[in-house]
Amino acid sequence: MMYLSRLLSTLLAISLFLFSSCTEDTAVSLDPEKDATLVDMQMSSKDQMQAQVDQMQEMIKDQTVAVDQTLTVVDQALVDQALPIDQSLAVDQTIDSQIDPIDQALEIDAMVVDQFVLQNTNPLLCADAYCPSSRLVSLNMPSNAVQAISAGCDVVGSHRGTSFSLIFSLLGTLEALFQPNQNGSIPLVIAAHLDGWQTGLTGNENEFVNLQFFKGFQTADPFTYQIDPTSYLNQDPNNGPLIHFDQTRIYNASLETSISTFKLALEIVAGLPFNLALDAAKITGDLSVDALGFNLRNGVLGGYMKTSDLQSFVNQLIDRCLLPNAPNFCGQLGFILNFQDPVASFNSILSLMGGADVYLDDQGNPSACMNNDQTCTANALSVCLQVEMNAITLQD
Repeated sequence: MMYLSRLLSTLLAISLFLFSSCTEDTAVSLDPEKDATLVDMQMSSKDQMQAQVDQMQEMIKDQTVAVDQTLTVVDQALVDQALPIDQSLAVDQTIDSQIDPIDQALEIDAMVVDQFVLQNTNPLLCADAYCPSSRLVSLNMPSNAVQAISAGCDVVGSHRGTSFSLIFSLLGTLEALFQPNQNGSIPLVIAAHLDGWQTGLTGNENEFVNLQFFKGFQTADPFTYQIDPTSYLNQDPNNGPLIHFDQTRIYNASLETSISTFKLALEIVAGLPFNLALDAAKITGDLSVDALGFNLRNGVLGGYMKTSDLQSFVNQLIDRCLLPNAPNFCGQLGFILNFQDPVASFNSILSLMGGADVYLDDQGNPSACMNNDQTCTANALSVCLQVEMNAITLQD
């Protein structure tokens, strides 16, 4: 705009200069006719000059309008470009406002992780051959799937590990097997040892051990128990115990075993052993140690019993009920069992338990068979038991 104004001023000055020059050059004359002619020429020249000036002014005006339009377009473009910038700034501010809570949450998560990692057992204090050891003091089965899930049972199958809850309720509780009776005797002593835990190390520092189970005897010391030699393979300590979980992990004050088999004879009724034979068994729980040994709380033993093992138990049950002086529960089972037909009795018991709910392949890997699934050939029952253990001293 400044350039156009200067151009217009210059052109006007030139036009006025030319006009004034022509006027001055033709103003002096002595002949009237020539004067008239000169006047006409002057008027014509003046008109032409004025027309040229007017034309130039129109051109300048048109150019000015065009420049104004161009500037308007440029200004609008700048505005359009500024809007995304403003929007970007707004987005940046929004992101910043969101990042702050995220940063705070990450700091909180880091604090939680730190607290979680800091969970640990005390250093192991005992130093005897079977340190640390513990004794099974409680073994219970949840009565339904909801209780099983709440207890931490993670077995597959529609029963969620409660398949035998009805059988146990009829035969008696398992609790009494592991507690002293009125004479101070414990009917069934099941001891455990965490082999490979070095004295002076915490659980996190030692991390991996071998969880071993033994049948045991009481001694004069109520906190000291002796190993039953039948706990070993071929009753030879050099062969190791029959029940063991290699590569058991101790971390963050908890215990988690590897997968193994767990076979334990539970004599719930005198003369009638119930062989708890679990495939793909696993034990978890909260772990602590003290001067005596280790303690397990909120423990869970999960696994799968084959229907063939259940068939063996039903056969033993029938044989026991056919003997003189049969236990009282045989009368209660009379409406379920056909004592003359073991196969029919097995089918009745299995049906009463809700049927098999798991398929075990040849390698012992379980897969769930849900209700009314005709394509799944169930051959096992899910089992989940809640476990509690107290520290003891164990010796040969």
